[in-house]
Amino acid sequence: MLRVLLISVLLMVTGTVQALPERFIEGQDYQVIAPYKEASPKSVRVFFSYNCPHCYRHQPLLDKVEATLADKVDFILNPVGVGRKSWTLSQMAFVIAEQSNRVALIHHDLFKRIHEQRKPFQNLAEVGAFLAAYGIDNSEFTTQSNSEQTKSRMSELDNMARKASIKGVPNLVVNGHYLVNASVNDPEKLSELLIYLIDLDS
Repeated sequence: MLRVLLISVLLMVTGTVQALPERFIEGQDYQVIAPYKEASPKSVRVFFSYNCPHCYRHQPLLDKVEATLADKVDFILNPVGVGRKSWTLSQMAFVIAEQSNRVALIHHDLFKRIHEQRKPFQNLAEVGAFLAAYGIDNSEFTTQSNSEQTKSRMSELDNMARKASIKGVPNLVVNGHYLVNASVNDPEKLSELLIYLIDLDS
């Protein structure tokens, strides 16, 4: 009798576990894409443009998520230009700042310049003037803006978007394998989702 009772309890527990819904669902919370290799095994590539209003509004969410996952995930900023003049100029500002290890200094300020001050870059001179405030003098800017290294890096950033089949921004891709649904806009849920997707490849 006791044995029958124990079996009944086990069946009930097993049935309950099987009935629990998945925390995250493919096709709803994320999509599997054709994989490409990232240098870090725990990476989140952030595809965006400084000129994109949605990206500007998305940034506070990312700030919270990055603060939560700073020691667990490598966030990789990937601004795109995609042939649009103003987008390409802000992408260049990022690349030149990146080469001088100043991205952290300019990142939020560049968003503010474009969306709060309503001053998107119109030409190279404006990019140079902006970067000068962060210690990149005119001589360095002239050299970097005309260098093959800068042009190659800008092409690389756009190519990464094509490789990930990015159709719009902002978008997050985890480990070059999972495209996060843009509707996930709660910082706690997004943090959990990113970790969940990273663990899928572990």
